[in-house]
Amino acid sequence: MRRTLLLLLALLVVPGLASASGGLFADAVQTVAVEQNLGRVLLRVNDDGTVTAAIEISYSGSPEAFAWVIPVPEEPVLDVVPPSALRMLDAATAPRIVPPPLASPPLGDDDDDDDSAWDDEDPVAPDVYELEQVGPYEPTLLDPEDPDGLIDWLRGHDYLVTDEMEPYLASYVERGMSFLALRLAPEAGVADIQPLAISWTADEPSLPLILTGVAAEPEMGIAVFLAGGSTYEPVTHASLLVDPDLLQADPRTGRNNYYGLVSWLADQEGGQAFFTEYSDATADLAGRLDALELSAADADEARLFLDELAEDSAWLTRLYTRASGEELVADAVFSSMNNQAAVGPLHDLSGRTPVPLELPGVPCGDTYCGPGGSCATTDVPGVDGCSCDDGFAARAIAGPLVAAAEVAPSLTCQDTGFDLMASVEADLDDPCAAWDCGLGACVVTGGVAACACQDGAAGIPVDGRVSCVAASEVYGPDQLLWPGWPDWPDPGEDDGGGGGDRATQATAAGLESGCGCAAPGDGAVGALGLLAIVGLYLRRR
Repeated sequence: MRRTLLLLLALLVVPGLASASGGLFADAVQTVAVEQNLGRVLLRVNDDGTVTAAIEISYSGSPEAFAWVIPVPEEPVLDVVPPSALRMLDAATAPRIVPPPLASPPLGDDDDDDDSAWDDEDPVAPDVYELEQVGPYEPTLLDPEDPDGLIDWLRGHDYLVTDEMEPYLASYVERGMSFLALRLAPEAGVADIQPLAISWTADEPSLPLILTGVAAEPEMGIAVFLAGGSTYEPVTHASLLVDPDLLQADPRTGRNNYYGLVSWLADQEGGQAFFTEYSDATADLAGRLDALELSAADADEARLFLDELAEDSAWLTRLYTRASGEELVADAVFSSMNNQAAVGPLHDLSGRTPVPLELPGVPCGDTYCGPGGSCATTDVPGVDGCSCDDGFAARAIAGPLVAAAEVAPSLTCQDTGFDLMASVEADLDDPCAAWDCGLGACVVTGGVAACACQDGAAGIPVDGRVSCVAASEVYGPDQLLWPGWPDWPDPGEDDGGGGGDRATQATAAGLESGCGCAAPGDGAVGALGLLAIVGLYLRRR
């Protein structure tokens, strides 16, 4: 019998308690690593005391191998959402950056593992209840009494649950959670997969994150939309705004530092942060949707869904973060705010000093390599890479694109000590086979290949993989602030902002103007060494 792929991508809202998120689990026979690299979730707070979570998933593989398991506090009401709805909502509210002008016209197109409660008892199989089909899904409700019973059931039904993954599942069983398991109906194919809407009684909306760490790609982007009678903010995580004075964009190339900056600032909070990217009355949403070019086959259906959302909810908030699996240690709970101040998605830098055509670009101006490494220029012209610290390896990941609200290839330094597939990696097909890391060695973490580069080398993305090449200069994360660009006043010159010029602010924060670089092998400036200056970089809610 073909063993199934467990896609455990959970989202729930529990009265007074945040619940567990899910992750991607591997096939137990054809043991391969699977990952989650983008999350879009809509939490709709209803007037009847319920919350509806609309969850978008991405899956590729055979229909028979599809399985989706979601922890739930009670038997929920299920529905489906038009596939394009959350993508349209994302595109309508995503951050947009207008770069500074050109100085002259362009020349052309250029949880702890607590086993004590169950070790001495025989596992108790969960109660199983078959539910009615909804959309392409055939749901089953599992009501486990103990973690071992649930884990044995999953393994007995050919789901791969490694020893390292057990505490993630156990923590939610011990909270009294049930599990909703969904498979595709026999007549359904992968193309029929669409977002699932789950409704149940709840006091506060929450975003379950802990179990997402099972298969979260490093620096995974998570976009959360909250619709209700007010704006929302996280109460379990830092609630932040991106300071527009820290944003930079090059009108000649379209490059900007937004997502690198967000990742860096989130890491200053240990990954425990959400940024408010958009917050406004839903009356404004129609105009933003009208501005989109709708070409999807279900565009009309998706637009109707969003129009009804706007009619039923007075306010829409968009929160965003980027985090790695080892940082997903707490579920997020959100609370309504009394402050109804709007936050727009537009960051207009057009009033800044014009950018001369001949001005050099900023090396490492939009590449952030995580707390375990630093950006480096390389011997490959125009290509920045990641110089990783000991215990980290250069890893290809999915990076966001502002305009498309989707993903593009990127890279980061992955913690090789965080490996939830370690106990079964000997059974994997070697992901390092036929992989040339150049000036480095291929290593496997979480069932995925990465490159541990030699001293003086940095990883660069090559066709969805990583190769190590010679590094030229290594930069600290303060390089994301683009020191030396023309919109930075000369030292001592007041920029009219009331707080002194930004060069002076940077100096006061311990950042020296200039590249902030070091020669390869001298030790790059790490983000963790800049914790003391975070107050200057954030405008907190």
